[in-house]
Amino acid sequence: MAVDEYAKGPLVLLESDEEMKFRVNRETAAELSAIDKPLVVVAIAGRYRTGKSYLLNRLAGGGDSGFALGHTVRAHTRGIWVWPLPHPRDDSKCLLLLDTEGLGDINKGSCDHDTWLFVMSILLSSTLVLNAMRTLDKDSFELLHFVSNMAEHVNMKIHVSPSAGDDQEEVNYKTIFPVFVVCIRDSLSTSEDTESSCSADEFMEECLQNGKKSSEFKETCEMLCKYFTERKCFMFPMPAQMLKFTKLKDLPDDKLNPEFVETLKDFENYVLGEGRVKHINKAVLRGPPLNMLIVEQYVTAQHSGAVPSIEDALGNAVKSSNEKAMGDALEIYTKGMESLDMKLPMDLFELEHHHKGCMEMAVKHFHEKSVLDREFTHQKICMAKLVMERDSWIKKNGDVSLTKCDGCLHELFKPLKERVDKGEFKHPGGAKELKMEMEVIKRKYKETPGLGDQTFEEWLKNHREVVEEGAEGALQICEFAS
Repeated sequence: MAVDEYAKGPLVLLESDEEMKFRVNRETAAELSAIDKPLVVVAIAGRYRTGKSYLLNRLAGGGDSGFALGHTVRAHTRGIWVWPLPHPRDDSKCLLLLDTEGLGDINKGSCDHDTWLFVMSILLSSTLVLNAMRTLDKDSFELLHFVSNMAEHVNMKIHVSPSAGDDQEEVNYKTIFPVFVVCIRDSLSTSEDTESSCSADEFMEECLQNGKKSSEFKETCEMLCKYFTERKCFMFPMPAQMLKFTKLKDLPDDKLNPEFVETLKDFENYVLGEGRVKHINKAVLRGPPLNMLIVEQYVTAQHSGAVPSIEDALGNAVKSSNEKAMGDALEIYTKGMESLDMKLPMDLFELEHHHKGCMEMAVKHFHEKSVLDREFTHQKICMAKLVMERDSWIKKNGDVSLTKCDGCLHELFKPLKERVDKGEFKHPGGAKELKMEMEVIKRKYKETPGLGDQTFEEWLKNHREVVEEGAEGALQICEFAS
């Protein structure tokens, strides 16, 4: 997808219906499926009306067409919105910003819906930003209680290999969960505080360790540390005077608190510079069809009340993705070979040389697009189909060659047959004379271009076994050539 083909602004990906169930927006799904680059997915979650969208808009370059900023008492974003953009620091990747509906909106009346929002944010992102206000306190940990419910909403079990038994389960959370970035907005700690000599990361880790000692938040903090093995924290001071806060997006950096701007740049550098590509169990999520297939399966599970399995969702998506990669590879091979249609028949060596070039292009495409084909299952199928295609082209080349050879020999034998019909060779020495004429035909046949590999002798064998050397045998051959 070219730079000018990306969406000009955010698109709704998952919409919430009246029952607070997600549904996939088809137009957005089609837009995302056109992206054929590895995805760096940055999602942000947090309570409504805490400036989540502002951070995402900064990552997007701070334009006017970004995520909507709301300052009412109700959540502004509904469902999950995405914005695909060229990655500002790596042209080979796509930056996919993901904004979630604000958590904790009492007007929704559904805690389960908030849990699914959080779960979806985790499952879809490579970097998850949690927006917290002022400090990591009881309110923050209450917001993060969704983490302790993860196991009730998604099966995170992944086997070492497709053939591994249940006793060989391995849950490497780093291959499933995103980098966890905590942004503490309007931090109560400042550089002037004597008690804030520790770094933001150290402050976060200290809060998590203290939370583990609390009976109320012990499980939440333990699960956070268990699931999110990579963690980072940024502490943002007040951005500007309170009167200007509602117009934060309109203020240039030189009108903002310098410490806020410095922290903001550190945040941008970390997320954009260190943010990793979204992958599940080493399967890189890119455009069609892997990313949307997984989204579809998670949404289907939510609607049915089932617990979605990451392994099952990934397995089904990988199968479909590899089948598409295989189909595209075969199409590349077919298109490459179709250029020979007007050149058939041709020398087998030349045909094999062209086949080799087309096969290399097809296999290269399959290797680039296939994912998690660790036992080479789809690669073996792909290679077998390519060999079958090669064999069909060899047969086609032989059929075209035979047809042209028949036509050529018919024309070459026609004058000789007329002489045979007149009895010109029914005299002593006629068989020898006829044989000489056939040698002339054989020479002319060999000098005729574009007949492929069908030899004169093969043509004779295909039509009749020559067991007689006299005029009668030659006559039979001539009759057969008519």
